[in-house]
Amino acid sequence: MSKDESDSFKNARERFIQLAKEIEELSRSNMSPDAFFSEFLRRVVGAVGARAGAVWLRNGSAKLNLFTDVNLKTTGFFEKADAAVLNQKLLDEVMSNGQACTHSPNDGSGVQVPTNDLIVLASLQQQKQCVGVVEIFQRVDTPQQARPGFLQFVEQMCGYACRYLDRQASPKPQESTAESDSVKQVREKIIQLAKEIEEHSRSNMPPDAFFSEFLRRVVGAVGARAGAVWLRNGSAKLNLFTDVNLKTTGFFEKADAAVLNQKLLDEVMSNGQACTHSPNDGSGVQVPTNDLIVLASLQQQKQCVGVVEIFQRVDTPQQARPGFLQFVEQMCGYACRYLDRQASPKPQESKQKLTEQFEQFLLQLHRSLDVGEVAATGANDGRLLLGCDRLSVAVQYGQKTIVKAISGQDSVHQRANLVKRMCGLANKVILMREPLTYTGKLDHLPPQITTPLADYIQESGSRMVIVWPLFESDAVVKADDKGVKRIDRQKKPIGGLIIEQISESQPRPGLQEKVESLSDHISEAMHNSLLHNRLFLLPLWKMLGETFRFLEGRGKLKALATTVAVAASIAALCFIPWEYRVEGDGRLMPVEQKDVFAPWNGEVVEIAVKGGEKVDAGTVLLQLRNDELLQQRLAAQNTLNEKLTTQHSLQGERDVAEQQGNKIDVQRLDGKIDETKIQILGARRQLTILERRVQNLTVVAPRAGTIATFEVERQLLHRPVKQGELLLEIKDESGPWWLQLEVQEHRMGHLLRAVESQQGTPLNVEFMLATNPEDRFDGKLRLIETRSNPSTGKDKAIVNVRVDIDKERLPMRRIGAEVRAKIDCGRRSLGYVLFGDVVEFVQKYLWL
Repeated sequence: MSKDESDSFKNARERFIQLAKEIEELSRSNMSPDAFFSEFLRRVVGAVGARAGAVWLRNGSAKLNLFTDVNLKTTGFFEKADAAVLNQKLLDEVMSNGQACTHSPNDGSGVQVPTNDLIVLASLQQQKQCVGVVEIFQRVDTPQQARPGFLQFVEQMCGYACRYLDRQASPKPQESTAESDSVKQVREKIIQLAKEIEEHSRSNMPPDAFFSEFLRRVVGAVGARAGAVWLRNGSAKLNLFTDVNLKTTGFFEKADAAVLNQKLLDEVMSNGQACTHSPNDGSGVQVPTNDLIVLASLQQQKQCVGVVEIFQRVDTPQQARPGFLQFVEQMCGYACRYLDRQASPKPQESKQKLTEQFEQFLLQLHRSLDVGEVAATGANDGRLLLGCDRLSVAVQYGQKTIVKAISGQDSVHQRANLVKRMCGLANKVILMREPLTYTGKLDHLPPQITTPLADYIQESGSRMVIVWPLFESDAVVKADDKGVKRIDRQKKPIGGLIIEQISESQPRPGLQEKVESLSDHISEAMHNSLLHNRLFLLPLWKMLGETFRFLEGRGKLKALATTVAVAASIAALCFIPWEYRVEGDGRLMPVEQKDVFAPWNGEVVEIAVKGGEKVDAGTVLLQLRNDELLQQRLAAQNTLNEKLTTQHSLQGERDVAEQQGNKIDVQRLDGKIDETKIQILGARRQLTILERRVQNLTVVAPRAGTIATFEVERQLLHRPVKQGELLLEIKDESGPWWLQLEVQEHRMGHLLRAVESQQGTPLNVEFMLATNPEDRFDGKLRLIETRSNPSTGKDKAIVNVRVDIDKERLPMRRIGAEVRAKIDCGRRSLGYVLFGDVVEFVQKYLWL
């Protein structure tokens, strides 16, 4: 162990030492044995962090009995059938040798333990004679290295308990053997009140009368100030059922009394343990009044349903409190017996209820002729009648067995291991034609059953299994038309019932008789459903039967009216003409528009207009900068200057040569001068071209209109552009407007036929603006493009069309506003208008 221990480890060790000191102090007190061992066991279990604990003491005989326990019920000790026998062996071993020991299911010693826990056992001795055993149920995953420490601590604490037992056995100095008359009278009164409570618990009094008398006698017996009984009223919340002098305690005057009291009640309801609390006991638990509170639970069929609360005087001596607690807990035991008797059904009522359940079961069983529904009803409703944990129904198909239904499950997964092994076991038993009953032993069973049964028990964990074969029912008439009796043949098995109990190995009382009665009805219903489903083409006959049943009585008139209505609808769809329209989506745009493109590569350094601004022709729109073009212009200018200088220099040399009369030099220099002039002319032309290109970097409006580009600066400013790239759109809003529509290519046949049939007359178009969806406007089809284009965002090709409109009729014109239009293409039948798309789909994809 390291030098520096963590804070949590220190706190645990200090608490461990504190609990040991408390147990040592208890061993020197004069507490009663039941109070001492209750407090002793609670502290030992808390110190070692165990799941539960128990103290076993001799009650005047050689047999050990459970004296007190802490949470023993939570270990499953009382549910396991052989737990008591296995535990008695462990106790006898400790009683015989007096040695403390530990046992667990996984220690490899072969010793069987009553629960799936680590068992720590230590003996209790009184005057060097073993009189009992302390048993601690620790978690089975406790580390191996920690177990010796637990054993040593429990053995040490049992040493303190042995000292207490020795002090109890030693005679008290000057102990009086005669009790005073007043003490005898009080004792006799308490005994009499206890007898009265016991008699009331066996009576048939209504609950309000019983608990009123019960509480009055308990309060009187212990001399308490007040008392109350809290019971559940059908919900999880406790309500005050009856009380005695509760108002005198100030319970109803204190604001937070109900909240504090509810916490105490919830604690008792959660653990079922009786307890006491008082304002001065140092536990830190807040109480609703300034009294000693004694609390004990009320149980009905092993379920906590209420709490008895006694308000005792706070100055009650400490040594008297365990006696009060024991008496209240004992009286609550009588009240629990009363509640159990109230919950148990009367014999006549139980028989009547069973009869009603059986009648309902038969009605449900014979209501359907479907095999699955019959099996599900037999499994779920049959389990309630039998009172078993699980009931399954298997059906025999030839040599194969299939589990059709399992109680509590909506469907059966045939590939599950449990279902597979259940089918194997049921198949073997059904082929034997005799019922099988398993109660924990395999010795009496045939060899062909042993293996599948063992496999199924291992998979399911059931402790009792009954497999009951089902046979086909007898014929109602066993003689032919001539009265000759038919030869009885052996009944054919049709399935089986699998009845299981998980927690008990012996069949519950009356189970065998119920199974015999229930199996006859289930086999009858199952046989009828199997015969029904064997009919050839059963679904077809059902459909025909439903059809002919509908035609009975007034159904004929309904069928005739339906036929006439359908015929009239078909005729209307075929012969009533209706307008056929081709739909198209598009935008509202001015007719006159101009796009502005980049004249040269460059960077946009200045923008002179904004989106939506009106401009005139020649208005400066934006300024481009091309450093490479400026450099080329500068180089061209320098080249021109150089050539001019060269020309001037050659002209000076020629003048000197002419003055000197040197004709040869004059001719040579004239040639160079002419060559230089040609170069100067070329340089000037190149400079002119570059000047024009530089001038074109200032982009101007080619025509008057409105800038239709949105957020020009954000899109173009300080952005490099390439020659021919679209910069701005200028549209003339004052001129005519039209619709630019996109029509799907497969609609063009209707459109072109309509144009041809009109012989030059434009087709009518009705459209709706997204900016004004409540109104409809008219237009005329003007232009249809001669080629198809790929659609934007759609898989199908489209054809662009143009529609002339009267812009003055539009209340709001917005460039690029979305439009949905319908082009009138003449009249077609109503059926084609409604279902033309379906007809075209069939013609295109399904026509052979």
